[in-house]
Amino acid sequence: MHTNQIMFFVLILCIFSSSIQSRYTSCAPYHYGNQCDQKCNCAPQTHDCDDGPHGSGICTAILNIDTLPSTLQRKKQLIHSQFLASFEVLPHTFHNLLLDLSKDTHRRSRQVYDASGAQILPDPFKALELQLISLDINVASYLGMVLPTNLTTLNKRDLTEIFSGRLLLPGSKTFAHAYSGHQFGSWAGQLGDGRAITIGDRYSLTHRQHYEISLKGAGKTAFSRSGDGRAVLRNLCREYLAGTYLNALGVPTTGALALIASDANIDGIRRDEFYTGNPEKLRPGILVRVSPSFVRFGSFQHAAKRIGFQGVVKLARHVLHIVQEQETGGDRSYHQHFTDVPLTQHVPIHLRKQCLFSNDKIDTSSSSTTSPSTSSSCTAEFVNLDNLNDHDLLLCFFNRVVLRTAALIASWQSIGFAHGVMNTDNMAASGVTIDLNVFGLISNYKDHAKEFTPNYIDESSRYKFGNQQNIGKWNLQRIGDVLNGKTVFVGGDRDQPRAKQKNNKWLTSQEIANEMNQYNSKFQQCHDLRTKFRLGFATSTLLSSKATDQWMTWMSLRNVDFHLASRVLAELEENVNNNIAQDDEFVEYMIRTTGAVVPLSKDESLSLRDVLVSIRDAVFESIEMRHYSNFKEWQNHIRRVVPRYVMRTHALREIGEIVNGGDERALGIGWKLLSDPFRANFEEKDEDDQKLDALELYIKGQFEKLPSLGEKRMKTSCGGQ
Repeated sequence: MHTNQIMFFVLILCIFSSSIQSRYTSCAPYHYGNQCDQKCNCAPQTHDCDDGPHGSGICTAILNIDTLPSTLQRKKQLIHSQFLASFEVLPHTFHNLLLDLSKDTHRRSRQVYDASGAQILPDPFKALELQLISLDINVASYLGMVLPTNLTTLNKRDLTEIFSGRLLLPGSKTFAHAYSGHQFGSWAGQLGDGRAITIGDRYSLTHRQHYEISLKGAGKTAFSRSGDGRAVLRNLCREYLAGTYLNALGVPTTGALALIASDANIDGIRRDEFYTGNPEKLRPGILVRVSPSFVRFGSFQHAAKRIGFQGVVKLARHVLHIVQEQETGGDRSYHQHFTDVPLTQHVPIHLRKQCLFSNDKIDTSSSSTTSPSTSSSCTAEFVNLDNLNDHDLLLCFFNRVVLRTAALIASWQSIGFAHGVMNTDNMAASGVTIDLNVFGLISNYKDHAKEFTPNYIDESSRYKFGNQQNIGKWNLQRIGDVLNGKTVFVGGDRDQPRAKQKNNKWLTSQEIANEMNQYNSKFQQCHDLRTKFRLGFATSTLLSSKATDQWMTWMSLRNVDFHLASRVLAELEENVNNNIAQDDEFVEYMIRTTGAVVPLSKDESLSLRDVLVSIRDAVFESIEMRHYSNFKEWQNHIRRVVPRYVMRTHALREIGEIVNGGDERALGIGWKLLSDPFRANFEEKDEDDQKLDALELYIKGQFEKLPSLGEKRMKTSCGGQ
């Protein structure tokens, strides 16, 4: 046989073998194995088979009270009635979305059409005993969940049953969100919740709004693709603490109710964080996430392509109802951070509402002409959103998502937060920070202000700190494409042709442009307010603007730590005559404490003395405006809004490693510090320090001290999640 004939034969054989293999990339429900000819003996609906060409054939099930053997029902029923009464959830999001409710609830990855999600049951861990690593009592409180003062061993065991998905809460209907999206600027097609399962919603009487509850790491869904549906415990610790910290600083962010862990020997998962080819076997966990909504920009892209106009409208109506509740009751971050700061009341009402996410009501009845900056939201104007026609509903939705996103990213920038992965599937349509997988805070201002990129795989620095404003706008334009009917023509996906239908109820290009034109100005307005507020100024004046600009310039010139520098300002003493010649010691203290790495020079264009004079002038002006009664009140304001304990990436990493090693106390210590990161004077030692053990002192020191150069450059990756 000639060489060419041999090559041709080999080619035909390869094609044939590939076609044979492709036949088995999907298997019939309840079938598994190489040719899917083996069958799981699983009860339909209540049990799920690990099927597919590489399936194990193992049946998994939810311990739903109604399906338990009679011998166990009595015990569970007792728990259900006595302990879980306040934990009942509502299928609010479940009923408001178009979902795939077929009986096809197996975990085989598949394309989902005509739906914004797919029904799925959590996949319980195999280990008999799970561990309740942490339970955030603050989150439980605003959700109205009543917990005993002291949790017993039995209580903790019951909570692990609930929050691991082994026991469905009363009223629970579980599903995974479907969404598509752009990742790093390229269209990726269908994505979806590959390891997160929504179990229901809670209505908070405190905040007068619904909160969606999701189990991250609860097992494979229709959207898992090649993933295992699990999450790494050490990285869930980072997400748990990050949400706590950002909310404490007034940034709307997903909260965490609880963290559950399993045994690495039984349920261990493998991850290759930095793609070295040497994956680690790691301990898995489940994070109970809480957010007003987990609907994303990518959810709208998916709805446009897979459902059509009515799918987009239904999704927009749901999100707009959520936003209306947020704007009526005020975001949790506002209540947690701003309400106890006296200066907040001196911020103009419309800015409190739009930039700080307050629940202030804006009365425009006395004015016949209202500007976009002072007018109330369309969610307030149209009280009954269900009466809006489709076009006006979409217009109102786009207005809110543009302005809330601008305000959200401004809040990130004002505290030095870099999200790390601003794909359209990682941006919430409700204006809340979600998906804290890869993130970080800037440290030395000069080096990191623009170029800091916390994501290891973001080689082009697309999502660097200095580009977040632009990326937010780019992502919003993709929403605009959806509402304009353009997204349906994006290629790279085998979408059904009916999604491409024309509809005169789509927003016009001009309407999209009008709303987008507000983005940059709203971002700048909110960023200016947040930055000045951090320095103790409630309103924009010539003196406060000068002081703020000079302070930011000086931090950049001297390359100081962004967080500690502003905190040290609280130690500045009053000098009525503005004669700070005697303040040489403080100047030196400022330089030493904040880690300035650029040496001082005699001919420097902007001295620290000049900056401090400007700040003092602005403070005295604020006193004259009756924002403060004296200089000391301004100092106390700085201590209340600039954290003493800073969420350093390396510290979060270490806490995760310690918890992964079996000492869950580390997470509790981190939570205590980051849930209230504002403490006492900068150099003042806590009276309790002598009572702290070695672990507590170590973690406390990691959040207080200047990071080293290696710590500043630490990055992480989605590969380790």
